[in-house]
Amino acid sequence: MQLVEGVSWVHSFLYTETCENLVDALRIVLENEENTYRIYNYLSKKAPEHRDVFEYLATQEAVSKH
Repeated sequence: MQLVEGVSWVHSFLYTETCENLVDALRIVLENEENTYRIYNYLSKKAPEHRDVFEYLATQEAVSKH
């Protein structure tokens, strides 16, 4: 199910059985961070009454990538 355009399914749990190796696990984690940024960015536009909170959270996700 896709809730936000451009955001793929988010892995809420990471099981060693679903990862072939460490690189695969890291790829999933980085994908989740990017998706989280997109979700917060989307919500900042869809929920103007909470825009400041979602923009702050999106900024935190963007900062954690660097």
